[in-house]
Amino acid sequence: MYNKLLSKLKLFRGKPNTSMSLQIIAFIAARNLLSKRLRSSLTIIGVMVGVGAIHFLLTLGLGLQNLVTQQIVGNSSVKIVDVTTPNSEIIKLNDKTANQLANIANVDSVSRISTGVGTIKSDSNSSDLVVYGVDNAYKDLTEIHMSKGKWFESANPGSQAIISAAALRTINKNADDIIGQQMNLALQIDAEANKPKKIQEDVTIVGVTNNESSSELFVQSSIFAKAEVDKYTQLKLQVNSTDKIDDVRKNIEALGLETTSPLDTIAQIQQLFKYVNAGLVLFGAIGMFIAILGMFNTLTVALLERTKEISLMLTLGVRNRDIMRLFLYESILLSFIGAIFGIALSTLMGIVLNVVMNGISSGRGITERFSVVSSPWWLPLLSILFMTFIGVVIAIFPAKRAASISPVDSLRDE
Repeated sequence: MYNKLLSKLKLFRGKPNTSMSLQIIAFIAARNLLSKRLRSSLTIIGVMVGVGAIHFLLTLGLGLQNLVTQQIVGNSSVKIVDVTTPNSEIIKLNDKTANQLANIANVDSVSRISTGVGTIKSDSNSSDLVVYGVDNAYKDLTEIHMSKGKWFESANPGSQAIISAAALRTINKNADDIIGQQMNLALQIDAEANKPKKIQEDVTIVGVTNNESSSELFVQSSIFAKAEVDKYTQLKLQVNSTDKIDDVRKNIEALGLETTSPLDTIAQIQQLFKYVNAGLVLFGAIGMFIAILGMFNTLTVALLERTKEISLMLTLGVRNRDIMRLFLYESILLSFIGAIFGIALSTLMGIVLNVVMNGISSGRGITERFSVVSSPWWLPLLSILFMTFIGVVIAIFPAKRAASISPVDSLRDE
């Protein structure tokens, strides 16, 4: 029964101070696990389920966090800062203010935005909507998806407009037919308190956005200029680095203005998902706890079964620390193999979940692909290292017990 063991240990006879090589320890550890295949397999399955559960729940939490962030913030650059005024009668957002903000360090560009309410007429149909007067820099600083047509051509100022898909529904038009058509826009602008100004303008639709939720119309800022409005509703700034956003915002707020940034929303989402991810990890820790108990039970039973073998090894000159290392290696092998298979299972479950969710979304008319799980490169590595560390901790007690066995007493009892 011990022929292989004796052949590997013969070099220790008469050399009680010689340590076993790592190769021999690894061979014996692997042989011990293979000799009890069912027990080892069940232990590895327990570790696989524990690590897989935690890894899958973490990737699900991170995926949902990324998905929520993308839906709320969109693909707009996090380098954008929106500027408004708390009191437009005292501090105005006008050309002077815009030029002042453009001269702030680390600000690359400034876009001016005016807002009004209007009515657009086409044939016998009309629709009330929100009208935005924007400049050429607006498109580069804002997330706008065009379903048809194109953005404004600066060579033809004032007469062009871009309408949303939601507004098209209210006038019973479709995107294919509306491009190039001329419509009448009745625009009302609150230039001063209780003193609205009205503008009538014929505009040509050059593009359609895919916004299905709100009726809106984008026109060039020259239309608002006709009303001689000397202020803007909002300014958008692009900062050249995310690291400089806080400094830029402090400089702007020192002027009495208010600022918002996508970073604010991202910070709130991250704060929320800290608790969500913690809850998911605690839930997955139930499986991990069961896996830990299984590993501890496997090593403890192995210790009881191999008392004679350990005594023989000590008699042949194997040092106590080598016995400890043997149990540590066995535990590391169990935890490492279980972690690898657990991460593989978790990855497969994530792929299946993505396919299922995208299939359901496609059936409901959503064509854009998305992922509900996210696994950064460091997460699998961290999971493997964590489980390997747990394996070492679990093996300390049975390893010390094994190293403290007295060969004389054990062989005499046998």
